[in-house]
Amino acid sequence: MKLSFRYKAVKIGSKHKIRRPIIPITLSHNGKSIIIEAIIDSGSDFSLITKDVANALNLKLGKVVDEVIGVGGGKCETVTSKANMTITDGKRTVRIPNAHVEVALGDENEIVIGRYPFFHEFDVIFKENSNRI
Repeated sequence: MKLSFRYKAVKIGSKHKIRRPIIPITLSHNGKSIIIEAIIDSGSDFSLITKDVANALNLKLGKVVDEVIGVGGGKCETVTSKANMTITDGKRTVRIPNAHVEVALGDENEIVIGRYPFFHEFDVIFKENSNRI
């Protein structure tokens, strides 16, 4: 199944806009759902959500605290959880039940969809020149 999304223009600083591979995703758990915007990150090993999103969904959080390190050296403590992911481009819809997510315990505010489990379900193609995923 093929889904297609346009990159989203995001303001960086006071003068610059860049286009990023950001898509809407619905996360759900036990009858609660939330629509979020997430950046698709082929360099991330896993998906990362904020603790606010986890709390809104009443996710059961793992007890083991892990520390993840980003490419730029930034560190973040996380715990593991699971949520249902639904991705739709308005024409087609894909559901990933019980998707593994890491929940950031700090003040992180960016939501990242990484290779596991998202890239295990799709062949993700970044078309930089046409600003499409």
